[in-house]
Amino acid sequence: MRKILLATTALVGIAAFAPTAQAQTKDSPLNVNIGGYVDFRAGAFTETDDILGASYANTIGNGADGERRNHDFETEFKLNIDVDGKAMRGIEYGGRVSLWNGATFSGLTRGGTTVKTADAYVYLSGAYGKVVLGDHNGASDLIVYAPTVGLGQVDGQYTNFTDPTTLTPFRPTYIENGTDYSTKVTYMTPKVGNDKHKVQLGVSYAPNSPEAGQSVFLYTSDPGGFATIGYRNLIKGALQYEGSFSPVNVVVSANMITGNGENTALTNTSLKNFTSWGLGAQLAYAGFTVGGNYQDAGSFLALTNTATGVEQNKDQHTWSAGVKYEAAKWAAAFSYLSGKGYNNAFVNSVAPTANTSAYVKDFNAYGVGGTYTWFPGMATQLDYVHFRQERADSVAGQKNAGNVVVLSQKLTF
Repeated sequence: MRKILLATTALVGIAAFAPTAQAQTKDSPLNVNIGGYVDFRAGAFTETDDILGASYANTIGNGADGERRNHDFETEFKLNIDVDGKAMRGIEYGGRVSLWNGATFSGLTRGGTTVKTADAYVYLSGAYGKVVLGDHNGASDLIVYAPTVGLGQVDGQYTNFTDPTTLTPFRPTYIENGTDYSTKVTYMTPKVGNDKHKVQLGVSYAPNSPEAGQSVFLYTSDPGGFATIGYRNLIKGALQYEGSFSPVNVVVSANMITGNGENTALTNTSLKNFTSWGLGAQLAYAGFTVGGNYQDAGSFLALTNTATGVEQNKDQHTWSAGVKYEAAKWAAAFSYLSGKGYNNAFVNSVAPTANTSAYVKDFNAYGVGGTYTWFPGMATQLDYVHFRQERADSVAGQKNAGNVVVLSQKLTF
């Protein structure tokens, strides 16, 4: 309740500030715009296990008998407050604050009724590029992967209806969904080139990730463990090329991410340093877009048992491929995602006892979805995703599979 009251007070404060700024800078007023979305979703879901059989039993003991439910509703919303102005010599400046009820940082958390901050940044832009300071996506905005529509298919909202303690929430970019919105500094170059060929570079730096808002870490090892603080000196770099070969348009990206792992409060456990890299591309023609990406995650979120020397050092990567078609009022897409890597939710925050601890050796997801826009800003969206996962750390090789159907009514304003 206190957070909601503070958010309301902030809105009133910004509304009161805007006329004052306009009065003080007649030739360069500050403009305040409010936008966002409200999205009601109905989800139907199943998950079965080849060993346990029937409905998947929740190993962390939620519910009286551990049985999975099969349907539920959720509502997600975001409110964006954008401020922008223009100074002399074409310099633009401004900022954004986003209030959101979604989940942040940890794949083990869900959104809810608590309103929190997503984006919160200021920026300065001119002929030499753009500098962004605060909580924002950063250079990862330039990364290209499989095209999607509406609810996002294999990179979408289906994971809201799965359990991260039994299913790894892989994404096409593998890392980005876990490190976005950290407090960081980003520099984006202008798009350099001509009308048909343009290149842009972005570089971001975060002292600690994940960390946002007024969080300040004073020690090299935070008491919250790796679920609270993961990496120091996280650096992202991404390069994007846009090309027009009429009637075909092409977008290509390359990225690299690196960070220094923290010691954690977990017994005999530390995060390994990592370097990740990836490539992606999309090709568009006559309403169709095809594309995909590959992301090598390196040792991201891999652990070392400092007492025994056991390391999690198996291959971690994802790759995606997809196609979409967009018409005047409707759009449809199909996408595929494959991945492998560690999910330390499976070891319940215990130092790894073997290289296979919490390792997913095979993950596949297939998604199809569509959206139809009834009126400006009002759209109905539908997604179906089928997933299969096989872990390496069970005697018989734990396998589970499931399906998620999500129907959404979204208002964007």
